[in-house]
Amino acid sequence: MKPAHRTEFLTVPCWLTPEGKVIVAPLPEGVSSGFGRNLRRACLALHTQGQVTTPRLTAILNGIGVEISKRQVVRLLTTGLDPFVEEDSAVLHAGLVSAPFITVDDTGARHNRRNAFTTQIGGERFSTFRTSLSKSRLNFLSVLRAGHQDYVLNDEAMNWLKAQGVEHAIMARLKTNPPAVFTDQIAFLEYLASKGIDILDRQLLRPVAEAAIWGAIRHHGLLGSTVIVSDDAGQFRVANHALCWIHAERLLQKLMPATPKQERLVTTTRDLVWRFYKALKVWKRQPSPQLITGFRQTGSTKYSRDVPALLSSTSCSCVSTDERLNCSRCSNTRIFHCTPTRPRTIFVPSSPGERSPAAP
Repeated sequence: MKPAHRTEFLTVPCWLTPEGKVIVAPLPEGVSSGFGRNLRRACLALHTQGQVTTPRLTAILNGIGVEISKRQVVRLLTTGLDPFVEEDSAVLHAGLVSAPFITVDDTGARHNRRNAFTTQIGGERFSTFRTSLSKSRLNFLSVLRAGHQDYVLNDEAMNWLKAQGVEHAIMARLKTNPPAVFTDQIAFLEYLASKGIDILDRQLLRPVAEAAIWGAIRHHGLLGSTVIVSDDAGQFRVANHALCWIHAERLLQKLMPATPKQERLVTTTRDLVWRFYKALKVWKRQPSPQLITGFRQTGSTKYSRDVPALLSSTSCSCVSTDERLNCSRCSNTRIFHCTPTRPRTIFVPSSPGERSPAAP
Protein backbone atom coordinates (compact mmCIF):
# COMPACT_ATOMS: atom_id res chain seq x y z
CA MET A 1 0.00 0.00 0.00
CA LYS A 2 1.31 3.44 -0.91
CA PRO A 3 2.08 5.53 2.21
CA ALA A 4 -0.01 8.64 2.81
CA HIS A 5 1.42 11.95 1.70
CA ARG A 6 2.76 14.05 4.56
CA THR A 7 4.63 17.31 5.02
CA GLU A 8 7.24 17.64 7.76
CA PHE A 9 8.04 21.02 9.31
CA LEU A 10 11.55 20.50 10.69
CA THR A 11 12.06 24.17 11.38
CA VAL A 12 9.65 27.03 11.94
CA PRO A 13 10.73 30.17 10.03
CA CYS A 14 11.04 33.22 12.25
CA TRP A 15 12.49 36.68 11.93
CA LEU A 16 13.70 39.35 14.32
CA THR A 17 12.83 42.89 13.27
CA PRO A 18 15.09 45.89 13.99
CA GLU A 19 12.57 46.88 16.67
CA GLY A 20 13.22 43.61 18.48
CA LYS A 21 9.90 41.99 17.57
CA VAL A 22 9.92 38.28 16.72
CA ILE A 23 7.79 37.26 13.76
CA VAL A 24 6.93 33.56 13.45
CA ALA A 25 5.59 32.22 10.19
CA PRO A 26 2.14 30.67 10.62
CA LEU A 27 1.44 27.09 9.70
CA PRO A 28 -0.60 26.43 6.55
CA GLU A 29 -4.31 27.03 6.89
CA GLY A 30 -6.21 24.09 8.32
CA VAL A 31 -3.29 22.49 10.15
CA SER A 32 -4.31 21.43 13.65
CA SER A 33 -2.15 19.48 16.11
CA GLY A 34 0.31 18.87 13.29
CA PHE A 35 -2.26 17.35 10.93
CA GLY A 36 -4.03 18.83 7.93
CA ARG A 37 -7.73 19.42 7.34
CA ASN A 38 -8.16 16.46 4.99
CA LEU A 39 -7.01 14.02 7.65
CA ARG A 40 -9.43 15.58 10.10
CA ARG A 41 -12.26 15.32 7.60
CA ALA A 42 -11.49 11.64 7.15
CA CYS A 43 -11.44 11.05 10.92
CA LEU A 44 -14.76 12.85 11.45
CA ALA A 45 -16.43 11.03 8.55
CA LEU A 46 -15.25 7.59 9.63
CA HIS A 47 -16.11 8.18 13.29
CA THR A 48 -19.55 9.81 12.89
CA GLN A 49 -20.90 8.27 9.69
CA GLY A 50 -18.95 5.03 9.65
CA GLN A 51 -19.18 4.53 13.44
CA VAL A 52 -15.50 3.60 13.58
CA THR A 53 -14.17 3.61 17.15
CA THR A 54 -11.09 5.62 18.05
CA PRO A 55 -8.87 2.52 18.57
CA ARG A 56 -9.83 1.15 15.14
CA LEU A 57 -9.47 4.59 13.58
CA THR A 58 -5.96 4.87 15.04
CA ALA A 59 -5.07 1.45 13.67
CA ILE A 60 -6.37 2.37 10.21
CA LEU A 61 -4.32 5.56 10.10
CA ASN A 62 -1.20 3.81 11.36
CA GLY A 63 -1.71 1.13 8.75
CA ILE A 64 -1.61 3.66 5.88
CA GLY A 65 1.51 5.32 7.19
CA VAL A 66 0.20 8.13 9.43
CA GLU A 67 2.09 8.32 12.71
CA ILE A 68 -0.65 9.29 15.11
CA SER A 69 -1.68 8.19 18.59
CA LYS A 70 -5.13 7.50 19.96
CA ARG A 71 -4.93 10.65 22.09
CA GLN A 72 -4.23 12.73 18.99
CA VAL A 73 -7.18 11.14 17.20
CA VAL A 74 -9.43 12.04 20.12
CA ARG A 75 -8.20 15.65 19.94
CA LEU A 76 -9.05 15.81 16.23
CA LEU A 77 -12.57 14.56 16.98
CA THR A 78 -13.37 16.71 20.02
CA THR A 79 -11.49 20.03 19.86
CA GLY A 80 -11.94 23.08 17.67
CA LEU A 81 -15.44 22.16 16.53
CA ASP A 82 -16.81 25.72 16.43
CA PRO A 83 -16.83 25.90 12.60
CA PHE A 84 -18.87 22.69 12.47
CA VAL A 85 -21.32 24.03 15.07
CA GLU A 86 -21.74 27.25 13.08
CA GLU A 87 -22.30 25.26 9.89
CA ASP A 88 -24.89 23.06 11.61
CA SER A 89 -26.79 26.12 12.89
CA ALA A 90 -26.67 27.70 9.44
CA VAL A 91 -28.08 24.51 7.87
CA LEU A 92 -30.97 24.42 10.36
CA HIS A 93 -31.68 28.12 9.82
CA ALA A 94 -31.73 27.74 6.03
CA GLY A 95 -33.96 24.68 6.29
CA LEU A 96 -36.52 26.37 8.54
CA VAL A 97 -36.63 29.38 6.23
CA SER A 98 -37.05 27.54 2.94
CA ALA A 99 -38.39 24.02 3.60
CA PRO A 100 -42.06 23.54 2.66
CA PHE A 101 -42.32 20.88 5.36
CA ILE A 102 -40.19 19.34 8.10
CA THR A 103 -40.46 16.03 9.93
CA VAL A 104 -39.75 15.95 13.65
CA ASP A 105 -39.28 13.16 16.18
CA ASP A 106 -37.39 12.49 19.39
CA THR A 107 -35.84 9.54 21.17
CA GLY A 108 -34.17 8.81 24.49
CA ALA A 109 -30.38 9.15 24.61
CA ARG A 110 -27.69 8.98 27.27
CA HIS A 111 -25.56 12.11 27.57
CA ASN A 112 -22.89 12.80 30.20
CA ARG A 113 -24.11 9.77 32.19
CA ARG A 114 -27.64 11.18 32.33
CA ASN A 115 -30.88 10.33 30.57
CA ALA A 116 -31.49 12.87 27.82
CA PHE A 117 -33.54 13.26 24.64
CA THR A 118 -32.40 13.76 21.05
CA THR A 119 -34.73 15.72 18.77
CA GLN A 120 -34.49 15.21 15.01
CA ILE A 121 -35.59 17.93 12.61
CA GLY A 122 -35.30 17.25 8.90
CA GLY A 123 -36.61 18.00 5.45
CA GLU A 124 -35.96 16.87 1.91
CA ARG A 125 -32.47 18.42 1.87
CA PHE A 126 -31.30 18.65 5.48
CA SER A 127 -31.36 16.93 8.83
CA THR A 128 -30.23 18.16 12.24
CA PHE A 129 -30.12 16.62 15.71
CA ARG A 130 -30.24 18.33 19.10
CA THR A 131 -29.76 16.63 22.48
CA SER A 132 -31.08 18.12 25.73
CA LEU A 133 -32.37 17.02 29.11
CA SER A 134 -35.98 17.88 28.27
CA LYS A 135 -38.49 16.95 25.59
CA SER A 136 -40.99 19.67 26.42
CA ARG A 137 -42.61 22.03 23.96
CA LEU A 138 -40.48 24.82 25.39
CA ASN A 139 -37.36 22.88 24.47
CA PHE A 140 -38.69 22.13 20.98
CA LEU A 141 -39.42 25.80 20.36
CA SER A 142 -35.92 26.67 21.57
CA VAL A 143 -34.50 24.29 18.96
CA LEU A 144 -36.64 25.90 16.27
CA ARG A 145 -34.96 29.25 16.98
CA ALA A 146 -31.98 27.84 15.03
CA GLY A 147 -29.27 29.12 17.35
CA HIS A 148 -30.84 32.45 18.28
CA GLN A 149 -31.09 33.17 21.99
CA ASP A 150 -33.42 36.17 22.02
CA TYR A 151 -37.01 36.50 23.20
CA VAL A 152 -39.50 38.68 21.32
CA LEU A 153 -42.90 39.98 22.40
CA ASN A 154 -44.82 40.81 19.23
CA ASP A 155 -48.19 40.06 17.64
CA GLU A 156 -47.23 36.42 17.09
CA ALA A 157 -46.42 36.08 20.79
CA MET A 158 -49.74 37.64 21.74
CA ASN A 159 -51.59 35.24 19.46
CA TRP A 160 -49.78 32.34 21.14
CA LEU A 161 -50.82 33.56 24.60
CA LYS A 162 -54.41 33.92 23.43
CA ALA A 163 -54.43 30.40 22.04
CA GLN A 164 -53.06 29.06 25.34
CA GLY A 165 -55.84 30.74 27.29
CA VAL A 166 -53.64 33.13 29.27
CA GLU A 167 -55.57 35.76 31.23
CA HIS A 168 -56.24 39.03 29.41
CA ALA A 169 -54.75 40.98 32.31
CA ILE A 170 -51.39 39.21 31.80
CA MET A 171 -51.55 39.79 28.06
CA ALA A 172 -52.25 43.49 28.60
CA ARG A 173 -49.10 43.82 30.72
CA LEU A 174 -46.96 42.12 28.09
CA LYS A 175 -48.34 43.81 24.98
CA THR A 176 -45.87 46.30 23.54
CA ASN A 177 -45.77 48.56 20.51
CA PRO A 178 -43.31 48.36 18.83
CA PRO A 179 -42.33 44.74 19.58
CA ALA A 180 -39.89 44.23 22.46
CA VAL A 181 -36.72 42.22 21.77
CA PHE A 182 -34.69 40.76 24.65
CA THR A 183 -31.16 39.51 24.02
CA ASP A 184 -31.28 36.57 26.43
CA GLN A 185 -33.32 34.81 29.10
CA ILE A 186 -32.04 37.00 31.94
CA ALA A 187 -33.17 40.21 30.24
CA PHE A 188 -36.55 38.63 29.50
CA LEU A 189 -37.09 37.50 33.10
CA GLU A 190 -36.11 40.95 34.39
CA TYR A 191 -38.72 42.48 32.12
CA LEU A 192 -41.40 40.07 33.36
CA ALA A 193 -40.54 40.88 36.97
CA SER A 194 -40.78 44.61 36.22
CA LYS A 195 -44.32 44.02 34.91
CA GLY A 196 -45.38 42.35 38.14
CA ILE A 197 -45.38 38.79 36.77
CA ASP A 198 -44.30 36.07 39.19
CA ILE A 199 -41.34 34.44 37.43
CA LEU A 200 -41.34 31.65 40.04
CA ASP A 201 -44.81 30.52 38.97
CA ARG A 202 -43.89 27.77 36.50
CA GLN A 203 -47.47 27.25 35.38
CA LEU A 204 -47.67 30.87 34.26
CA LEU A 205 -44.06 31.23 33.11
CA ARG A 206 -44.20 28.28 30.72
CA PRO A 207 -46.79 29.70 28.24
CA VAL A 208 -45.25 33.18 28.50
CA ALA A 209 -41.78 31.83 27.66
CA GLU A 210 -43.20 29.72 24.84
CA ALA A 211 -44.94 32.78 23.42
CA ALA A 212 -41.76 34.89 23.53
CA ILE A 213 -39.73 32.14 21.83
CA TRP A 214 -42.41 31.69 19.19
CA GLY A 215 -42.31 35.46 18.67
CA ALA A 216 -38.53 35.20 18.16
CA ILE A 217 -38.98 32.38 15.64
CA ARG A 218 -41.35 34.48 13.55
CA HIS A 219 -39.22 37.59 14.11
CA HIS A 220 -36.32 35.85 12.35
CA GLY A 221 -38.50 34.72 9.45
CA LEU A 222 -38.53 31.04 10.38
CA LEU A 223 -41.42 28.61 9.77
CA GLY A 224 -43.40 30.98 7.58
CA SER A 225 -45.69 28.45 5.85
CA THR A 226 -43.71 25.35 6.80
CA VAL A 227 -45.74 22.30 7.79
CA ILE A 228 -44.50 20.39 10.85
CA VAL A 229 -45.12 16.65 10.37
CA SER A 230 -44.96 14.58 13.55
CA ASP A 231 -46.33 11.56 15.37
CA ASP A 232 -48.89 13.80 17.15
CA ALA A 233 -46.80 14.14 20.32
CA GLY A 234 -47.93 17.19 22.29
CA GLN A 235 -44.61 19.04 22.18
CA PHE A 236 -44.64 19.02 18.36
CA ARG A 237 -48.13 20.43 17.91
CA VAL A 238 -47.09 23.96 17.01
CA ALA A 239 -47.62 26.21 14.00
CA ASN A 240 -48.98 24.47 10.89
CA HIS A 241 -49.12 20.86 12.07
CA ALA A 242 -49.88 17.60 10.27
CA LEU A 243 -49.73 13.89 10.99
CA CYS A 244 -47.65 11.55 8.88
CA TRP A 245 -49.67 8.84 7.16
CA ILE A 246 -48.38 5.99 9.29
CA HIS A 247 -49.31 7.64 12.58
CA ALA A 248 -52.61 8.87 11.20
CA GLU A 249 -53.66 5.40 10.07
CA ARG A 250 -52.31 3.87 13.28
CA LEU A 251 -55.14 5.54 15.21
CA LEU A 252 -57.59 3.40 13.24
CA GLN A 253 -55.64 0.29 14.24
CA LYS A 254 -56.30 1.11 17.90
CA LEU A 255 -60.06 0.88 17.46
CA MET A 256 -61.70 -2.21 18.99
CA PRO A 257 -64.83 -3.17 17.01
CA ALA A 258 -67.55 -4.90 19.01
CA THR A 259 -69.38 -6.55 16.13
CA PRO A 260 -68.39 -8.13 12.78
CA LYS A 261 -70.11 -5.26 10.98
CA GLN A 262 -68.00 -2.69 12.79
CA GLU A 263 -64.87 -4.73 12.09
CA ARG A 264 -65.67 -4.75 8.37
CA LEU A 265 -66.21 -0.98 8.44
CA VAL A 266 -62.85 -0.38 10.12
CA THR A 267 -61.09 -2.64 7.61
CA THR A 268 -62.81 -0.87 4.71
CA THR A 269 -61.88 2.55 6.06
CA ARG A 270 -58.23 1.57 6.48
CA ASP A 271 -58.21 0.29 2.92
CA LEU A 272 -59.74 3.56 1.69
CA VAL A 273 -57.00 5.52 3.51
CA TRP A 274 -54.27 3.78 1.53
CA ARG A 275 -56.22 4.00 -1.71
CA PHE A 276 -56.44 7.73 -1.15
CA TYR A 277 -52.70 7.72 -0.43
CA LYS A 278 -51.98 6.01 -3.77
CA ALA A 279 -54.17 8.56 -5.56
CA LEU A 280 -52.12 11.37 -4.04
CA LYS A 281 -48.90 9.70 -5.21
CA VAL A 282 -50.26 9.62 -8.74
CA TRP A 283 -51.34 13.27 -8.42
CA LYS A 284 -47.87 14.29 -7.26
CA ARG A 285 -46.30 12.99 -10.46
CA GLN A 286 -48.74 15.06 -12.53
CA PRO A 287 -50.11 17.82 -10.24
CA SER A 288 -53.28 19.65 -11.19
CA PRO A 289 -54.54 22.56 -9.03
CA GLN A 290 -58.11 21.88 -10.13
CA LEU A 291 -58.11 18.52 -8.32
CA ILE A 292 -57.16 19.84 -4.86
CA THR A 293 -60.77 20.65 -3.91
CA GLY A 294 -61.85 17.22 -5.03
CA PHE A 295 -59.11 15.58 -2.97
CA ARG A 296 -60.21 17.49 0.12
CA GLN A 297 -63.85 16.53 -0.32
CA THR A 298 -62.98 12.90 -1.04
CA GLY A 299 -60.60 12.71 1.92
CA SER A 300 -63.12 14.24 4.28
CA THR A 301 -65.69 11.66 3.20
CA LYS A 302 -63.26 8.76 3.57
CA TYR A 303 -62.08 9.77 7.03
CA SER A 304 -65.47 10.55 8.47
CA ARG A 305 -67.64 7.84 7.00
CA ASP A 306 -69.47 5.40 9.31
CA VAL A 307 -66.67 4.59 11.77
CA PRO A 308 -67.00 7.64 14.08
CA ALA A 309 -70.77 7.10 14.18
CA LEU A 310 -70.46 3.44 15.14
CA LEU A 311 -67.53 3.60 17.52
CA SER A 312 -67.29 6.11 20.35
CA SER A 313 -63.59 5.40 20.89
CA THR A 314 -61.44 8.37 21.85
CA SER A 315 -58.86 7.18 19.34
CA CYS A 316 -61.36 7.68 16.58
CA SER A 317 -62.14 11.22 17.73
CA CYS A 318 -58.43 12.00 17.51
CA VAL A 319 -58.38 11.23 13.79
CA SER A 320 -58.38 14.80 12.49
CA THR A 321 -59.34 15.19 8.86
CA ASP A 322 -57.87 18.69 8.77
CA GLU A 323 -54.49 17.46 9.94
CA ARG A 324 -54.43 14.52 7.54
CA LEU A 325 -55.41 16.75 4.66
CA ASN A 326 -53.13 19.58 5.71
CA CYS A 327 -51.20 18.87 2.55
CA SER A 328 -54.08 20.23 0.50
CA ARG A 329 -53.66 23.67 2.00
CA CYS A 330 -50.02 23.84 0.91
CA SER A 331 -48.65 24.93 -2.42
CA ASN A 332 -49.97 23.11 -5.44
CA THR A 333 -46.70 21.29 -5.99
CA ARG A 334 -46.44 20.16 -2.37
CA ILE A 335 -49.66 18.30 -1.67
CA PHE A 336 -47.64 15.40 -0.29
CA HIS A 337 -46.48 17.19 2.85
CA CYS A 338 -48.11 14.66 5.12
CA THR A 339 -45.74 11.95 3.93
CA PRO A 340 -42.54 11.33 5.95
CA THR A 341 -39.47 11.53 3.73
CA ARG A 342 -35.79 11.00 4.15
CA PRO A 343 -33.76 11.42 6.30
CA ARG A 344 -36.50 10.19 8.66
CA THR A 345 -35.78 6.52 9.40
CA ILE A 346 -39.17 5.12 8.40
CA PHE A 347 -40.79 4.38 5.08
CA VAL A 348 -44.37 4.85 3.99
CA PRO A 349 -46.03 1.59 2.99
CA SER A 350 -48.08 1.69 -0.16
CA SER A 351 -50.63 -0.71 1.28
CA PRO A 352 -51.84 -1.73 4.75
CA GLY A 353 -50.11 -5.10 4.41
CA GLU A 354 -46.62 -3.63 4.19
CA ARG A 355 -44.78 -2.94 7.42
CA SER A 356 -42.14 -0.44 8.35
CA PRO A 357 -38.69 -2.04 8.79
CA ALA A 358 -38.09 0.09 11.86
CA ALA A 359 -40.66 1.42 14.23
CA PRO A 360 -40.84 5.24 14.05
